[in-house]
Amino acid sequence: MHRHHRRKLLFALAGSLIIPFAAAQESLFCTYPGNPRNPDTTYLLNMDGTVVDQRTALMWDRCAWGQQGNECSGTAASFNWSQMRNAVETANAQAYKGFNDWRMPNLDELKSLVESCRMRPAINTNVFPNTPSNWFWSMPAIATEAEDTAGVYFFDGYGYGYGHRNNQGYGRVRLVRNAQ
Repeated sequence: MHRHHRRKLLFALAGSLIIPFAAAQESLFCTYPGNPRNPDTTYLLNMDGTVVDQRTALMWDRCAWGQQGNECSGTAASFNWSQMRNAVETANAQAYKGFNDWRMPNLDELKSLVESCRMRPAINTNVFPNTPSNWFWSMPAIATEAEDTAGVYFFDGYGYGYGHRNNQGYGRVRLVRNAQ
């Protein structure tokens, strides 16, 4: 039985059976020893393709920009710094997924998605399927015109500086907004 269907079955039977708490909470498969930092129960999946992190009250686009559908099929687009900024403006102008207040996450927000017990990609792939193991852009935590950029490399989950904005480096985009 497919993992997604097993999870649905577990939750459907929860009212009539006693299910061990660990089995229900930690359905994420870890590739390294340890418990998941971001188990499935951390998130609320919405029918519109968004995900709410219940700890941070942030609403994330389930897919990287350029991917489609509930399984995030297709190729995630790759953007340089100015193209990334344009993607956010486009999303808001089009009221993407019904909202016009999307933004780029700051580094700490983006790092909150890192699943430390996984690699290639270092993210909960039940919640964020087909996430590429690539660099994702973040915005500075404080709005400045600083020349350096930062982000998270979801191959291994490390967040670090990427260098000068004008070096034409490329990264992926995962939009976020404050859940209301």
